Amino acid sequence: MIRLVSLVLLFLSSIAIGCTGSESSAERLQLSVMMYNQALRWGNIGDAASYIPDDKREEWTKRRRRLEETVVILDYDLVEVRHPDAAAPKADVTVSFEWRGKSSNVVETGKFVQEWTYRDVDKRWFMIKQTEIKKEEPLDEDTPIRENL
Repeated sequence: MIRLVSLVLLFLSSIAIGCTGSESSAERLQLSVMMYNQALRWGNIGDAASYIPDDKREEWTKRRRRLEETVVILDYDLVEVRHPDAAAPKADVTVSFEWRGKSSNVVETGKFVQEWTYRDVDKRWFMIKQTEIKKEEPLDEDTPIRENL
């Protein structure tokens, strides 16, 4: 059922993209970000891979399949899309993911910054890099607090 919903969403978005040639780059970015992360969420590696540049797609797919053997993504949230100049071919997207190990019930969370680029030749946005935002370690009683930070 979940796979069917994802396929219907992908089909409808494909129709929407094909029918409207007048959408802005920002609208295409929003749709690409949503479709990519939705595909990741539901484990549709092939669909997600279509948002990775050709020269990185094979290696990306191998890494995702290895990761999928041990991790299940439970949810995601698009925290922020930074595309300050509508004409700029670059954007940064902050995404929060929840996941658990396949052999665990412990839910973990993390935030990631995805770097997106628009390729005019393809008339499409591609996710070119994803970096985890490291969490700050909480201070405990034994951690000395430095002055003049």
